[in-house]
Amino acid sequence: MKSTILIAVGIALIMVVGAVQADEVDELIATLQHDEYAQNRADAAFELGETGDSRAVEPLVEALRTETSSDVRGSAVSSLGAFDDNRALQSITTAIKEDENENVRYYAVWALQNFGDRSVDALIYALDDKSINVRGSAASVLGELGATKATPSLCKMVHNDSDTGMRYNALGALGSIKDPASFDCLVEALSDPRTEVRMGAAQALGELGDPRAIPYLNESLSDPNAFVRSDAASAIEAINAPEETPFPGLIGGLALGLAALFRRKERGCAASSP
Repeated sequence: MKSTILIAVGIALIMVVGAVQADEVDELIATLQHDEYAQNRADAAFELGETGDSRAVEPLVEALRTETSSDVRGSAVSSLGAFDDNRALQSITTAIKEDENENVRYYAVWALQNFGDRSVDALIYALDDKSINVRGSAASVLGELGATKATPSLCKMVHNDSDTGMRYNALGALGSIKDPASFDCLVEALSDPRTEVRMGAAQALGELGDPRAIPYLNESLSDPNAFVRSDAASAIEAINAPEETPFPGLIGGLALGLAALFRRKERGCAASSP
């Protein structure tokens, strides 16, 4: 008898909790759609992502499409990244290609990391964005995804991007992807006039682990810059003993690159459009 009562109480509690959650989602959707204050709408968009309730997808998609406030659109696109839903993916992709606000496109890039291979084409598109923050983030996400399809575009970024930090980020992504097709691109970057690019190339070659790189890295042991020489030595060691030797230079270098990227973002994106 007691067991039956406990089961009944448990079921009742589940129903009550579910009803409360449903009411909360409805309230958040109403705030997103009708509140007069942009900050309240942005907060509601963010919280809808945390609910994980699929009913939030359509209102978030609509907000991303029609909102005049970039803060609200930014919250909406970030929240859409929490849903494994093709409507969300399509909406985020459209934002990357069409939203006029740099911050929204930046948040859209990071939202795409949750969609795996389905997001690669949109991320490759973002590598040509006019914003260094968007380009750098796209390179980082492609590296995390191990997207070999992006290798040609990342190599193009290594050679042609106007910002040295972005070229370094692209090299870091290539090192993470470990695509043998990037070998020639990385070797060529070893002789770049920019120190940061030579460092990134040495680090990426160490990650790639291709023994063909050793003669080129040996030449870099005579580089005029001590950091490049150190990264080349670490790369050679990593290639010769891949099972035993970590590659510490890449971690430190990526940390420096990310720090520089975030500093640029803080300087360039402090203000958002109304």
